[in-house]
Amino acid sequence: MDLISYVSVLPKPGETITGNSFQSSFGGKGANQAVMAALLGDKVAFVGKIGDDLYGSQMIKNFEKSNIDISHLFIAKNTSSGLAMIFVSSGGQNTIVVTPGANDLITPEEVRKASKVIQNAKVLLVQLEIPMESTLEALKIAKTSPNKVTTILNSAPAKSALPDHIFQYVDILCPNETELSIITGLPVNSLEEIKKATKSLLERGVKQLIVTLGADGSLLVTPNKVVYIPAAKLSSPVIDTAGDD
Repeated sequence: MDLISYVSVLPKPGETITGNSFQSSFGGKGANQAVMAALLGDKVAFVGKIGDDLYGSQMIKNFEKSNIDISHLFIAKNTSSGLAMIFVSSGGQNTIVVTPGANDLITPEEVRKASKVIQNAKVLLVQLEIPMESTLEALKIAKTSPNKVTTILNSAPAKSALPDHIFQYVDILCPNETELSIITGLPVNSLEEIKKATKSLLERGVKQLIVTLGADGSLLVTPNKVVYIPAAKLSSPVIDTAGDD
């Protein structure tokens, strides 16, 4: 659950400021992506874990409203659901503190209980907001399926210690600039540096990458080509750079 305060400027360390407004909204990278895919007309199943708190029950209702299969949405007893506390400035920039809660408790064994739905999917999309071993288990299940499930790893929140063997199970890696730098340990201050960093990941087994560049657009990178896609130009000012469901 995202708890969002809108402020004129982001607070400095030790500073107390007054917010302009507040709202809560359903969030989490996996939940946002699942809801958007469902809104676009796809058949979606969500595998994850929530707490037995008020936020968890609200999340269940939101998934059901979006016609998402939650037969493998597990509930952790006496645990909070994942929370994000977000400050958004009038310029559209944000700072975020994520408290994982139940997200940290989903196990590879629970992921294996969803094997059938993963193996029968066309696409498996995973993130790094749950334990690495659980994410890796989902990717392995997908890539050992006879259905040739396409796998996408949205590498957020980025971890510098991503194991090399995870990349053999990833068809598309989707980092932003900051995540690309953290994963590779390389600078990404120019287009050439970004290309060098993506090349290092291709050499580690990644098949292709989509690197998001914020207002500058994105890059599609494969072993044979690099395609730049500029961002859409907006006629109105940016309100919030984070999209919530």
